Amino acid sequence: MSRDHRRMLLPFLFLWCIAWTMLVKMTDVAAVGPQGTEVGLSTVNMWFRNIWHYGETGYFTVPYMITEIIGYLSLAICAFWACVGAVQWIKEGDINAVDKTIFATGFLYVLTIILYVVFEKFVVNYRPIIMPGDTEVEASYPSSHTMLSIVVLGSTFYLIGYFLEDTKYEKFILPLKVICAVLMAVCVIGRLVCGVHWFSDIIGGILISSTLLIIYSFFAEV
Repeated sequence: MSRDHRRMLLPFLFLWCIAWTMLVKMTDVAAVGPQGTEVGLSTVNMWFRNIWHYGETGYFTVPYMITEIIGYLSLAICAFWACVGAVQWIKEGDINAVDKTIFATGFLYVLTIILYVVFEKFVVNYRPIIMPGDTEVEASYPSSHTMLSIVVLGSTFYLIGYFLEDTKYEKFILPLKVICAVLMAVCVIGRLVCGVHWFSDIIGGILISSTLLIIYSFFAEV
């Protein structure tokens, strides 16, 4: 996608993030969640949830565990890029020698963490179930695993080409990008169907993380 196309897309995505969040917070709110918690877009969310027939557990274990593994892998990838920056810094002995793309990636990850904390404090929606081992329902909007996987795997998708192009490892660019895209899709779909989030939480995670990636693309050499 060209820079001009991204510049046109950014305000559209940003406005959709705000609009969708406000819709979830204020539209069709009903106490359909556990412990009588109120849920926005309750009709749509309940319709989508009732499709899957989760049974007594309230969620599907296998897709949930798969998305958990992808979540941990995403955190490991974050650590990897942090190590890349640290090696550049140590090798050159100057923080200014660290590739600006690594700085942009670090800023992207920090901004994602900040948004996660904000939505934990200012709750938009609560989970549709109380997770095993918990006694109270947790904040659910946006889906943090959806956000994390799209932000980390999406940025890695671009970084792979940035660092490996015109090197002896160039042949690995396509398969590594395919792996990133597949893992991202599996995590989003798995989180959508496993039952630990409302439908609106997944959409919110996709919109917010996509907006973050577009912003990131203007500061990184991608």
